[in-house]
Amino acid sequence: MTDVEKLITEQPPGWQYRLAAALIREGLTQPNQQLADLQRGAIFRTTKYLTVDEYSRWGQERIDDLVALAELIITTLEDDLTPACRDAVEAGPIRQAVGRLLTAGEQLAAWEIEVHFTRVADGEVQAVKALMDGWAAALLRQLGQLPDELEQLVERAEPGQSYTLPLTFTPPTGVNEYNQAMNRLTRRRQTAPKQSGLSCFQVLAAILVIGVIVLCLLAGGVG
Repeated sequence: MTDVEKLITEQPPGWQYRLAAALIREGLTQPNQQLADLQRGAIFRTTKYLTVDEYSRWGQERIDDLVALAELIITTLEDDLTPACRDAVEAGPIRQAVGRLLTAGEQLAAWEIEVHFTRVADGEVQAVKALMDGWAAALLRQLGQLPDELEQLVERAEPGQSYTLPLTFTPPTGVNEYNQAMNRLTRRRQTAPKQSGLSCFQVLAAILVIGVIVLCLLAGGVG
């Protein structure tokens, strides 16, 4: 019997949250492995080259996608996983909520791989684009901390008490540098008519203002 099956069958105190933690940890194994393989050069994709004009749109689309994934994670934690764990008498709703989180995790890995294998046919812009490497991986690492934090909170929970678990998504390394570099390039190219223009980027604005994700561990779930 696996740990997941044991939790579902025996339903010890706080089993809902322990189950969510176990499912998240297990489900993130593959995207984490993909990123590890990417880092050591064990993944191949056909390299895609973009012109500066093409990158202007592609870059903004990737940023919008990353913001949307962060928002999906937050919404799922607050609106789906929290009530599922609080109210669940069986595993189905928890599995569904965790499934949405894992879909986001898979897409974060896919985002990182696509960015890695995309190049810009302009050395100056390519150097700026390289600052995007690792952004999705950073969010995936932060999501991956949730299982341990959930289990630790359940361990110290007292019957009849409510608890909150903050999970803060901090901006990935390089976001500020990317903003500054893109602004410099935009201003420079706007004064050089013979060069392709770069649109202004609203870089990860949503992630920058996202504060704390709260999971409520209510008395009924841990007693």
